[in-house]
Amino acid sequence: MIEDKFCVTLSENNFTACYQMAKDAKLAELRLDLVHLPEPELKKLFALKTKFIATYRSGKTNEAKRKDLLKKTIDLGADYIDVEIDSNPDFQKEILGYAKGKNVKQLSPTTILRQHRHCLNYKQLLIPPKN
Repeated sequence: MIEDKFCVTLSENNFTACYQMAKDAKLAELRLDLVHLPEPELKKLFALKTKFIATYRSGKTNEAKRKDLLKKTIDLGADYIDVEIDSNPDFQKEILGYAKGKNVKQLSPTTILRQHRHCLNYKQLLIPPKN
């Protein structure tokens, strides 16, 4: 299905807003650098049937905090991990190795087309079939 190729981005620092957006999505990117939810709320999100991508963009905090939170979301149930290609190689190696050990997939830059909430609601996106 075409919808499997689109993703909603959860970037509001509000559990209810994130939950409402994620509950009907097939795929959601959780922007950990923008959304600061306690563990019980993260568990509720990951309990949805939605597949989740855990993302924590660099530059907003130190690498140790970023690494700890990415590992925590991997442990809580993230399905995919998105690490920037220009991240520190040691950081990449540790996070991606940790994810692989937990059977969490890593994303390559061409794996996913991100559909951001503020651009267009993913349910409204219509793409005609190829002839």
